[in-house]
Amino acid sequence: MRLFSIFVIALVAFFACDNGSAGDPCTTLGKKLQSCGLMTPGEIYCGGDEDTAFESCVSLCFARASCSELEPFYCEGVRDPSLMACFSDCPGEPLTFTCEDGFVISYHQKCDGREDCPDRSDEFGCPVFLCADGDSIPADKECDGRQDCDDASDESGCPVFTCADGEELDPRRECDGREDCSDGSDELGCPVYAEPTCPE
Repeated sequence: MRLFSIFVIALVAFFACDNGSAGDPCTTLGKKLQSCGLMTPGEIYCGGDEDTAFESCVSLCFARASCSELEPFYCEGVRDPSLMACFSDCPGEPLTFTCEDGFVISYHQKCDGREDCPDRSDEFGCPVFLCADGDSIPADKECDGRQDCDDASDESGCPVFTCADGEELDPRRECDGREDCSDGSDELGCPVYAEPTCPE
């Protein structure tokens, strides 16, 4: 059950976080968990790219709960009805996208660089990156660490973090809590991040 608690804390307190600025939902929830003894002291890591209005709403809803409600949820997996209400009370994210011709696809297929609607309307008006060879890819694939253009121009000139031994990494991997450089230099001098914990 303790493994479940660590998973849930990581899911709600970290995965749903945004940029870590003071007052954001992730930081607010992290500070609440620290005050309840459910996270160790330290910087609250809010570096995920998965922040949505739904996740922010759930984080803020959890932050308003009492420590006596949060501890059984995080540490024992107890599904307190008041906490579970956070998931149903927050505005849901669309699960589907309706094409202009009425065909329905998954919402995640919209603007993914592939034409999934028979009328191609899932790719209309989407931001794109123009490759040097004239092809285009979804704009969010530029500088994502993977070559998406056939000519690799989407990864050309992107910012990098240079390890002490000269190895280059995506700068988002610096200070992410994992040693990505073979010499560990991407984690040197980084803040000490808070970790999930449960009272003994």
